Amino acid sequence: MRARAVALLSFLAVVTTSTADAQRAAAPVIVSVRGTKAVRVQVTSSTGTCEAAGNRSLYDGTLGPGETAQASTDQLCVCERHAPVSPKARWSRARTVCRPTSCKGKICKAASDPTIRVDIATSGK
Repeated sequence: MRARAVALLSFLAVVTTSTADAQRAAAPVIVSVRGTKAVRVQVTSSTGTCEAAGNRSLYDGTLGPGETAQASTDQLCVCERHAPVSPKARWSRARTVCRPTSCKGKICKAASDPTIRVDIATSGK
């Protein structure tokens, strides 16, 4: 019984260490705008929620249709919000975009490509 407990604790230590290492490894972040309008975009690293004080700005600027911006983060997720390019424009609701995962049943692991892809679709005149 004691040997099983030691083996289980050793396994949990390896899993925990692997998860922590995956969080620290930098992942590319690609922000893309599809549609007909330019937008102002803000992307921050996410330490839990989009409103968390510890979030760090990764991109804050304007992107036109078909344009992309790149950054990187050691977090698992980023927060994104955008608005039309106008002085009176209102920001979209913040959304969280995470690194891709691959799941089989209840077991999930990081996908081989860790790129976080933030796609923003625009429309209008």
